[in-house]
Amino acid sequence: MKHLVLDVDGVILNWLGRFVEYMDVDHGLPPAHPPGELKDYSMQTLYPDLTSSEIFAHIVQMSRCEHHFSTIPFNNGVLEVIARMREVHPGLSISCVTSAGVGEEIARFRATNLAELAPDALVVLPLNADKSIALSRFPAGSLFVDDLVKNLEAADRAGLTPVLFATSYNEDAGWSGLCVRDWQELETLAMETLDRGVRPEDPVYAARIM
Repeated sequence: MKHLVLDVDGVILNWLGRFVEYMDVDHGLPPAHPPGELKDYSMQTLYPDLTSSEIFAHIVQMSRCEHHFSTIPFNNGVLEVIARMREVHPGLSISCVTSAGVGEEIARFRATNLAELAPDALVVLPLNADKSIALSRFPAGSLFVDDLVKNLEAADRAGLTPVLFATSYNEDAGWSGLCVRDWQELETLAMETLDRGVRPEDPVYAARIM
């Protein structure tokens, strides 16, 4: 059986867009610049007047709000690409590993949000959790897509094939392995690599983010 393992926030769902909307509408805190201009993982560049602890508290608060957290929009192309991949690879197993928060309620919100995608498995970890143990449970060679380099490094150690979902905030993160910039690129890579287990050093797809 072929396995595709996906991060959720940033890869499947437009979490950043929803968080910015939540901060603006619910708390009157518009971002200092458009989220598409975010250049690193620090949310403080968007909210320079808040401490990192204050920002994290808002992240936790949003994750506990069903209205916001169970209705985060899908990134462009997600559902269409997944449908085509399942059609071409009927035995494909699609799993989601997400650091969304702790508790049955948050897990339910996440499952509700992903219902249309219908993943075969959903692993919900605490916010900012280390994904190493969860990833080690998937077969070696499974394709793993995430927007955080630390998770890709954990996947590599577990023998998975890590792929960076490139965004403005991770372009300087130092990843030189496989990367895709949207779901159309991910579809092309996945269709051609799931069967043969391409590793990051494969010259066909290895690419440093420009």
